[in-house]
Amino acid sequence: MRDSIHIRASLAVLLIDDFTGKIITSPSLRVTACGGRKPVRKPEGFWVFLNLTSPETEVAVDGPCYYSERQTIALKELDSANPVVRLRLKPDRTYKLPKGTLCMTAVLPKLASLMVFNEQGSDYKKLLADYEKGSKEISLYQGGKEELEGKICCIMGKKETKECIRLGKPKDRDKGIYLLDQTLKDSYKKIGTKIYPVSYIKAQDAGEYFLPLSGGGRAEAEYICLFEQDGIIEEQKIVMKEGRGNRIRWDGPDVKKIKR
Repeated sequence: MRDSIHIRASLAVLLIDDFTGKIITSPSLRVTACGGRKPVRKPEGFWVFLNLTSPETEVAVDGPCYYSERQTIALKELDSANPVVRLRLKPDRTYKLPKGTLCMTAVLPKLASLMVFNEQGSDYKKLLADYEKGSKEISLYQGGKEELEGKICCIMGKKETKECIRLGKPKDRDKGIYLLDQTLKDSYKKIGTKIYPVSYIKAQDAGEYFLPLSGGGRAEAEYICLFEQDGIIEEQKIVMKEGRGNRIRWDGPDVKKIKR
């Protein structure tokens, strides 16, 4: 009787740079899965785990230039023929940035989160169709090969309605149609609606957190900052200057609190 060995790809992790939207191919990162052996690293950027037996696993990513990332993956919910999961990594202060990039150092309490975006620049995307309140998907025009799955964005309508959304798995990647983690809270027209990329950080522990922001080559720019803690959102517009000197505390009494 002939012996045989069955090798099955249980999970393929693709790492995305949240600042550039590009696939990370650097071998300097360390990717592990609980209960799994060392992954097979592909030059295209995939980290492939073979023969995982548990129904779920925690994937951990550590290494230089990025904050560590942890995420629990339900393996049974993946496409067995294409078990790819994209994880977005956020740059830390050792990350090499293009000249002229605006940055923020945010002082955050434990478990607080911060979302920052600029509504005055040209870095935004447009809808390809009208969408009603309650929609579970969205289609947007995107140039180039930017990876958007998992990206947090702020969608702003012509009537100044706005909400933050997370782009989920693509329903049709070629047509720019993405599923949403949550349904839309408002209706948005194709004409006049803009979708801005959001820089996001969640503090697992109290301390300073670094966020690179796209400055568009300007010496200074105004950003909308949404700080959330215990279900309360604090919103403030802050003018930030080029470089790494923008240090903002989010535990002061001078920030307007808005319940959403």
